[in-house]
Amino acid sequence: MFIDSEYMSLEEQRARYKAAQERMHKAGTKRIETDAARAELQEELKAAKAKMQQQQELIDTLQQEKRLRHAKEEAQKIISDKRLRKEKVLDKVNADALNNVERLNHIMRLVAFVTDMTVDDLSSHHRGNDYVKARHIAMWLAMQNTTLSLTRIGRKFNRDHTTVLYAHRKVDIVMSHIGWPEASMKEEAKHLWKSDWPSVSKEVLREHAI
Repeated sequence: MFIDSEYMSLEEQRARYKAAQERMHKAGTKRIETDAARAELQEELKAAKAKMQQQQELIDTLQQEKRLRHAKEEAQKIISDKRLRKEKVLDKVNADALNNVERLNHIMRLVAFVTDMTVDDLSSHHRGNDYVKARHIAMWLAMQNTTLSLTRIGRKFNRDHTTVLYAHRKVDIVMSHIGWPEASMKEEAKHLWKSDWPSVSKEVLREHAI
């Protein structure tokens, strides 16, 4: 029964090639003298070999496509993992920023309560001693208890970063004179508000760094 070689597997092709070789060998041992018979066997061997090579090339191509597909899937997975990690980091950064802003708002409400003022008073342009003292306390607590920048803190009080820096240095110096209690923010605010602040010269402030 004739079977088209295109539908044969690689193993079947190899078997056919081997059978042709065996017939070639038998033909040689029987000393077949007709050129037509020998030529026919040689053509059959050549065709079988070419078909095997073609089928092997097809298998190699399929394997290469499979490897490329696998590599692409791995690359997509890596990209997805990186994107997911980036989103998680951004979520954490946004959460931290939100927590810092909420903490700053809490500090301003706390200082306003301790000093018997309003939050608007702390961010107002009043320059009276009590207003300045309360504002400095709130800025110092914000620097101590958040990771917000000087600029972000200053913006909340309608001031620039240099004012926040000045307040932080000044309250640090005051704390070194009146003592630094290990207490809650509320107790620290009360301690600072009720204490008499020593005068601090500009020279001392310049020497004192954060």
